Amino acid sequence: MNSENSSVGRLMEVLRRVYYLKTPSRLEYFLRGENKALSYICQQCPVTAGDISAALDMTAPRVAVILRSLEKKGYILRKSGDSDKRTVIVTATPEGNEFVKRGSDELRQSLAELTDIMGGERSEQLITALGFYADAAEIMDSRL
Repeated sequence: MNSENSSVGRLMEVLRRVYYLKTPSRLEYFLRGENKALSYICQQCPVTAGDISAALDMTAPRVAVILRSLEKKGYILRKSGDSDKRTVIVTATPEGNEFVKRGSDELRQSLAELTDIMGGERSEQLITALGFYADAAEIMDSRL
């Protein structure tokens, strides 16, 4: 087995271990479905439903279901565009912003605990490695 295949196997094993841990699921909670969309809306506000669909790689029907649910929870407001009534403009409510802030605070606390356990040098190594991973993944995404 060459070193490239060995690295791939080791990476798969580490990712498998991470997948089954409970701690990363806190991060995952904010990277899926409604929470992913709400976080994006809070960051980009105001935004169109089409922007959400394109940015988060979700189908228009999936975005419509998510927006309906978020609106029902009081986390967003939707209105028709001024020039094109088919365009849906989405804004976050104070409740939606507070929900995302609480989640971000919880995640920050969890990551602080994790970096304390890892120590300064290993934390910096992880951050650097994840930066390299993000760079490589962005290149791969651009090829899609």
